[in-house]
Amino acid sequence: MLQHATQFSFDRLKFVVPLVLAIGLALSLIKNKAAFTLFSVFIVIASSNSLESYNQHLEKHSSWQSVHTQNYDLFDRVQNQIAETYPQTYSCLKFASNISVRGYANLMVERGIFERKSESWLYLNKGECLGIYLQAQNVYPDLPKYLSISIIDGEGVVTKFKPQQEPVKASIDLELFFLSDSDWEKGISRNQTGFFLPSKPNNLSKFEVGAIVIFKDGSERKIIDTKLNGQYLNVFVEGYILSYEEVGLPSQFKIK
Repeated sequence: MLQHATQFSFDRLKFVVPLVLAIGLALSLIKNKAAFTLFSVFIVIASSNSLESYNQHLEKHSSWQSVHTQNYDLFDRVQNQIAETYPQTYSCLKFASNISVRGYANLMVERGIFERKSESWLYLNKGECLGIYLQAQNVYPDLPKYLSISIIDGEGVVTKFKPQQEPVKASIDLELFFLSDSDWEKGISRNQTGFFLPSKPNNLSKFEVGAIVIFKDGSERKIIDTKLNGQYLNVFVEGYILSYEEVGLPSQFKIK
């Protein structure tokens, strides 16, 4: 409660009403003129200090309106793009952000937002909906500044909007998705002739048994089996064990 009260002025304003009543009662009960004068001087000094603090607070938050306006202008551009390019999916949007989310962001987008997530996480967990990723930094305890807002479609294409810049398209970065441990090296199996991919509809339709996979080094292998495991599509090919250094990341593989 103390932390909340020191950060947000509206909490402290709740104390104003009982404080004014207490001061008024104290003044009415003081009969001694010297004590009354001393108490009045104290009130004037306190009021002067409060006015100075208020002006400092205004100066500290002088950029609030410009940040707020920029945030809404940026999101309006994203909304217009969605309405023009993906009108059929406008009701199916999934939001995520890189920072903690407070009510400001929810009111702006009028949706729930997954907090402290990455773009690749949103791509892998958005289902059939469009993903909207909010890249932000906190400039005030209850006001984020949006550095970019990205639209992520089902093919992993990211359309990134930044303030006062034209949108830029890129592919989703899935390098963090392709983990490395005792069994895998960035998505390539160390023990079996295979690799894994996100279990997205486009991958399920392309990486089928019988299809030919073309790797980074130009070599080709035929798919002999696939297994679906949650958000992973395990793909097994003919031949010997694959090497990540030779074939590259699975997201770069092509189908012949």
